[in-house]
Amino acid sequence: MRLTCFALSAMLSIVITTTACDSGDVKGPQGGQEADDEVNAVAEAIDFGSAAGIQGPRPTPDDGPATRASSSFSESLTQRITDDLRNGEDIVVTSYVAMWYEHSESPSENLYWGALYGHEAMFRPGRYSEIRRRLPFVEVSRYDKLVDIERTTDPLRIQVLAASIPRDVDDAESTGRLVVVNLAYHDMKRAAMDMGIQLRTGRLPAAASEEPEVRRYLEKSYLIGYWGHNVYYNGANVDCLERVPVSRDDGPRGVFMVGCQFARWFPQKFRAPGIEPLLFTTTNMAPEAYIALALYDGIARGLPRTDVRFNVAEAYRVYQRLENRPMSLFVNEWSDIEKSMAVLPDCPEHLSTR
Repeated sequence: MRLTCFALSAMLSIVITTTACDSGDVKGPQGGQEADDEVNAVAEAIDFGSAAGIQGPRPTPDDGPATRASSSFSESLTQRITDDLRNGEDIVVTSYVAMWYEHSESPSENLYWGALYGHEAMFRPGRYSEIRRRLPFVEVSRYDKLVDIERTTDPLRIQVLAASIPRDVDDAESTGRLVVVNLAYHDMKRAAMDMGIQLRTGRLPAAASEEPEVRRYLEKSYLIGYWGHNVYYNGANVDCLERVPVSRDDGPRGVFMVGCQFARWFPQKFRAPGIEPLLFTTTNMAPEAYIALALYDGIARGLPRTDVRFNVAEAYRVYQRLENRPMSLFVNEWSDIEKSMAVLPDCPEHLSTR
């Protein structure tokens, strides 16, 4: 049975978009060479992380020390962003955008990419006046396209977008940039897995990193996330990311997962010392790009985490035409995420070994 979640999207009128949130209907590698590739990808990531020799503890829902440490990690991540902005460094966000089922091999027509509120469509220059009118609180919203690559295998599209961030620092104007690397994937499970591996080990998706102008931004990225169908929906453990040792130690990092109930299924896969939540969702929703605009704006301006959540909830209220700001739909503290987090099942047998 398919459980359907509704996302109300509006511009001139309310448009109802349905998204399936059923673990039994996730399209992706099921057998043959593609399934073998998936097994190998996880196994290689485990080897890659183990070889680095930095295998911090893997927190569980009952792991108290990780929860107690989250405040200091949060301050460190905020400080890292603030310091980079002060020094005029690029703040790089890597976004893995999993294509919706329909037109999944044609991003230009896909609900989550080229459609009205997709992650390519909303960053077009022609949308700037609309965004300024509807989301005046989003100060960082004018993006230039630096890279636009079309491919026949995942990621099908690679876009690099950049927005200037003028701000006053110590009475002197300092200008940095927010850079967003958008990677569009046909295979949802591979998108989630590649994202998790980059977050935990720093290993980049091979196809994207082959492009020199893309690789240099990916290597700088410590804010990494996923937009799309929750491949773990209803308790499906489709990979072994939680077994990949956390070998990346270049400083505090941030993660976001936006789609159907990511605060429930399974934030444990993306939780480890040094990794802090930027945004997780508590309900069924389509991962539309006005949420991304508000999230990236909060990051770019170095807002406190409570204000980032406010930003996102207000953008959602505006585009969904809601009366009240739905703060409860978004969480970005481990202590709040734990209230929704389901128990993670054992790693699938066929993925736990080569």
